[in-house]
Amino acid sequence: EMVQLALRSTSGAALGVVNWHAVHGTSMNNTNTLISGDNKGWAAYLLEREINGPTSDEALPGQGSFVAAFAASALGDVSPNTRGAVCVGGPGAGQPCDTLHSTCKDILGRQRSELCHSSGPGVDMFDSTRIIAERQVETARGLLTQSMSGREIAGDVGFVHAYIKMPGRPVADARGTPLGKTCMAAMGDSFAAGTTDGPGMFDFRQGTNTSNLFWGFVSSLLHRVTAEEAACQYPKGVLLPTGSISIPYPWAPDTLPIQLLRIGASLVIAAVPTELTTMAGRRLRASLSVKLRTSGVLGTDGRVVVAGLSNSYADYTVTREEYSAQRYEGGSTIFGPLQLDAYLQEFSRLADHLANGSVPASDAPPDDFSERVVSTAPCPGAERPPLFKAFGDVVQDAPKEVVAGALVTASFIGGALRNANGRRGDTTVRVERQRADGSWELRAADGDVETRISAEPAAAHKIVSVAWSVPTSAAAGIYRIRHLGASWHEPTIHLPLTCHGHPVPYQGSSSPFHVVSS
Repeated sequence: EMVQLALRSTSGAALGVVNWHAVHGTSMNNTNTLISGDNKGWAAYLLEREINGPTSDEALPGQGSFVAAFAASALGDVSPNTRGAVCVGGPGAGQPCDTLHSTCKDILGRQRSELCHSSGPGVDMFDSTRIIAERQVETARGLLTQSMSGREIAGDVGFVHAYIKMPGRPVADARGTPLGKTCMAAMGDSFAAGTTDGPGMFDFRQGTNTSNLFWGFVSSLLHRVTAEEAACQYPKGVLLPTGSISIPYPWAPDTLPIQLLRIGASLVIAAVPTELTTMAGRRLRASLSVKLRTSGVLGTDGRVVVAGLSNSYADYTVTREEYSAQRYEGGSTIFGPLQLDAYLQEFSRLADHLANGSVPASDAPPDDFSERVVSTAPCPGAERPPLFKAFGDVVQDAPKEVVAGALVTASFIGGALRNANGRRGDTTVRVERQRADGSWELRAADGDVETRISAEPAAAHKIVSVAWSVPTSAAAGIYRIRHLGASWHEPTIHLPLTCHGHPVPYQGSSSPFHVVSS
């Protein structure tokens, strides 16, 4: 289901929506090299464009007055790839994958996770992203229409927040019976297997409770897992003891933020810094709903919403039953089998404080080691156009005529796309249509789903390609594609092993071309 909060002005005008629907943003698979908001970002874009109007010089995508947020919920095990998982290679190509391990046999008869992929519902990942986005928008649009006659949320607001140090935290059930303690963070072998939305590599498999001796040896070079650590994580076989490695800084979080936000007696949002599975999210909602209704915080028709991946990120959270199966999500439940129970316990504690208006006890905030973050990105390096050429010159021009619904591409001599960071809030792509007076108006930018921009290395520069998928609804007329970027200029003399230089803006334009109706 989708739960949606609509915001309206006193005159009734729609200001925005926030909705929660559990589906992973993995319609774009792990072969994608383009920056993408996946199905959630595409959905937000579509609804905002529907309300705010098309892209123009006055409002680029995301800059309109109406704001749509398609937020995450308990999406840990919810795939958008509705065709399911099939083998993409080996003797079983086209057949369903092994159900237990999500693997397929290669030509040598070995079970390999990288041969098992899920896909759909579209013909490719871009089409699938669009379809899943449109389905979410269809529901959100219907809820937005209903909100005019729906239930108005009234009353005051409240919130409680606390930091909790997870490793070694004593955990009890709802009756107060001790269950044990949470563990130092660690990833299991099944984590490295990935999922059918994004398979891993080598010989890792989902649904395994034992560690591979070779990978165990590799892991021990970083930290030798103690008997106590292994017993705490059981039945997970520890692959990476991330909570015990701190060079050059911690590999896993240990102190996490949790939060409850209340709007009247109608809505409570549980902000969780993790990806909960469907059942884990259901248990958290059920636990909080009972507690908050009993204390009078939540009305009989009030809702508890789980907002996943909030305020921080600490991998996945599964139930103890799911943890025993050790699929990808269980292998990625870093604090061990009692992790969900710890969240249930701590959110129950927050609910008590939300009810009586008190401030909950909190552990110390996590350390800020941002100043110690090591960047592996190389220095940009001086860029130069080919001899007798300039940045912005056209390499491949647009055709003279394009039919609406077709794809048109132009490429330019350019610089690395990251050089154009100074254009944040603006655009590096302009698809323009000529007005009757000869001036040009913006019809699409790099934030539109119809455009794509990429760069390929070529000598001391890049070949920047801009593609525009012409909408079938595009008005006939004269168009052009422009690219606005920056090349990197370095001084002739500078210190070795240091980054020097600055971006130099450039722009290029295709020749005008005609768009004709299909």
